[in-house]
Amino acid sequence: LQKMQWEGVRPNTPIFNMIIKGYALSGNLAGAEGMLREMEGSGQWDCEALGIKPDATTYATLMNMWADNPEQGGVERVKQLLNKMRKNEVAVDGVVYGTLIKTHLRARDPAQAEKVLKEMVHDGLQPKVVAWTTVLAAWANAGEMAQAERVLKEMMDDRVRPNHMTFHHLIWGHGKAGNPQAAEGVLATMESAKLPSTPTTLKLIQEAYFDSGLEPPPGLGARVAEANEKGGTVKMGGGK
Repeated sequence: LQKMQWEGVRPNTPIFNMIIKGYALSGNLAGAEGMLREMEGSGQWDCEALGIKPDATTYATLMNMWADNPEQGGVERVKQLLNKMRKNEVAVDGVVYGTLIKTHLRARDPAQAEKVLKEMVHDGLQPKVVAWTTVLAAWANAGEMAQAERVLKEMMDDRVRPNHMTFHHLIWGHGKAGNPQAAEGVLATMESAKLPSTPTTLKLIQEAYFDSGLEPPPGLGARVAEANEKGGTVKMGGGK
């Protein structure tokens, strides 16, 4: 950015957004926030004259960065950024709502995650499978499996088709809650949704039994052994 200034090259909003994303990916929170202040007119560039101002991508990138850092005040900072968006009349789209939901997942606050989902609907946006799954994962991560099952039912009632990740979070949650039978029972729900089990599905069910100190049902071990040859697994629980 400094080189552009020295060479008289005019930046624009997408360039600033790329720099912010670079800082975010490297974990440089201060650098990313510094670029936001630059865009807001507190830096070396006359961004107002250049027509540069934060847009939905700017805020979503910063929110996503802070969502991954709840221990550093991420939740509060995400709220502040949301307020800035609304004050500056930047539309809050599905990507931003999804980031807000993820923020509460990472902060282990499933009730707030679901509240954001309802706000999304109230604002006329239709939550997609990722938003629903994140809310379900938040409840599963908190060990509230009745709530997670309720979210799955509401999701399907709303004609949003769950995917493998949705069911894998549910299986993982039942396993961590010490209920491997319920984890295995998710297979029937998957079949009703016309989703076949995958190697990851079977591994998660097996882990649910092992974590509970119980012997898996006959035949599951052989199926998992076959699945292991194919490889592939998914990290569950919403942790970093």
